[in-house]
Amino acid sequence: MEPFIPFVAIAIFMLVLNVIRMPATLRNSVVIDRPIDVVFSFISEPTNIPIWSTHVSNVRLLTERPVEEGARWTFAVGTVELTYQIMRLEPPSLMVVEGHGPRMSNSVEYRLVPRGGATELALIMKSRVPAIQALVIGVIGGTRSNSDLIRLKTTLES
Repeated sequence: MEPFIPFVAIAIFMLVLNVIRMPATLRNSVVIDRPIDVVFSFISEPTNIPIWSTHVSNVRLLTERPVEEGARWTFAVGTVELTYQIMRLEPPSLMVVEGHGPRMSNSVEYRLVPRGGATELALIMKSRVPAIQALVIGVIGGTRSNSDLIRLKTTLES
């Protein structure tokens, strides 16, 4: 009976890690050799997200064009569907979106700064996710968001 106790303790610990919500923050930036208006126009169009973000698919607009504050869309991350809304839009330097899904919520801030003929794009994502997911984000999330920004850079510079 005693070997059963560690199994139960691990199971309870894993359950707690899936129930408790924790904050997780990612920050990354990239310099893209394109004017700020071009970069802003591309990233503020939700249907472009799967082009540069490898984990996003099936973008569906929920509001009519043009894309402006209050615009809403959904997309899939694996099997999870998230709904996003533009909360703040200050072309060509700032866009803030908030997303909600069944097990997480987040806010993503895109800050753009002109650097000569290029643009520095800083991405700050603040999430509330199950504790176990927050641990994973802390370990691999920064690498994933950085690879997405590199893919965005490559896309816009080609």
